[in-house]
Amino acid sequence: MTTDLLNVLRITAPVTNLGYGRRIALWVAGCSIGCPGCCSKDTWTAKGRPMDVAQVARLIEKLASKHTPIDGLTISGGEPTESSLALCSLIEALRGVAPDWDVLMYSGLPWRRLKNRFAKLVELCDAVVPEPFVQNRPSAHPLLGSGNQSIRCITPKAEKRYGGFATATALPLEASIRPDGVSFSGVPKAGDLDRFTAALARRGITVDSTSWS
Repeated sequence: MTTDLLNVLRITAPVTNLGYGRRIALWVAGCSIGCPGCCSKDTWTAKGRPMDVAQVARLIEKLASKHTPIDGLTISGGEPTESSLALCSLIEALRGVAPDWDVLMYSGLPWRRLKNRFAKLVELCDAVVPEPFVQNRPSAHPLLGSGNQSIRCITPKAEKRYGGFATATALPLEASIRPDGVSFSGVPKAGDLDRFTAALARRGITVDSTSWS
């Protein structure tokens, strides 16, 4: 991936269950890790929409002005490190226009490998959730998919916002109706996705396929 193009799967705002406060969430396409039980298998081979980094930055700024106040940007996927150069450029561009935001990134890579191979990307973030998703190790933390994961705070801002993030606070999934179907944000717990599809059915929405099957 070049520093100029980013494979964008979707951008959603406002999101309140993928980090501190009200946020913009960016999902990038493509993942070669493939954790068993992943709820976003559709992102593994998705090509996304190649977009110029400057265009993505302008779109995020436009969403921020429409949904103010915004407290930060959450980056997920897919696997963000597979778009590391473009994401570095994007974060650097946004720092100039949104200095009060925090940037939280999810990655399926082990923390040590993430720090060694993608040091610049890690340093540009305020907080990172590393480690692969492990299906049989549930987590009670609202921002973590499995018990082997943790929030790694990089900056003092992250320490303040995430150091004492309430582990007992439930953050429900948020659904968005899109032209190509229904998407959701959030970190699902055991049984959440079944309840999600059941709730759609009660509203007369038939689920033909899901991202987690």
